[in-house]
Amino acid sequence: MIYELIDKIPFLRDKKAFIIRYRTLLGILLVLLGIAGLFLPFLQGIAMILIGLYLLFSSELKYMKKEANNEKSKTVQKRKKRS
Repeated sequence: MIYELIDKIPFLRDKKAFIIRYRTLLGILLVLLGIAGLFLPFLQGIAMILIGLYLLFSSELKYMKKEANNEKSKTVQKRKKRS
């Protein structure tokens, strides 16, 4: 049902872009609520900030990990060529 609705809305047709927008919006919202939660006793501020930051930067962390593995394999190959 939700995918039928997404297909009818032009700017939401690309599901990956929709997910990225949703995660970004949710991450920003959680960070803002977390900042408010630092001052309000009924919100868990630090937990919301950490979850929001994870949502915002999890894809970049995966990319950095992949790049680090690529660099490591290149370094190992260069060392093997020298030997």
